[in-house]
Amino acid sequence: MRLVAVLGYSAWRRASLHPVCAARVAVAADLASEDDTILLSGRPEAELMRAAWTGPEERVLCDGDARVTAESAAHVARL
Repeated sequence: MRLVAVLGYSAWRRASLHPVCAARVAVAADLASEDDTILLSGRPEAELMRAAWTGPEERVLCDGDARVTAESAAHVARL
C-alpha cells in the first residue's frame, strides 16, 4: 500500500478546478491502485479534486484544511 498525495494548485480562487490541478489528479488516478490511499489536499481544491477523481474510490481522503503547499506537505508528512 502507498500513500499517493495530490497537492492542490490554484493560481486564483475560482469555482472550478485549475488545469494544473486537474492534470495532477489525472496522473494520480493513472498511478493509483485499489490498495493505495489517496490524499487530495488544499483549500478549496480538495473537494474540487474529489469531484474530478476517476481512480479507485475505496481509500480517497480530502484534506481541506491546508491553505498553502507547505501546509499540504506538512499534513502528508504526518501520515
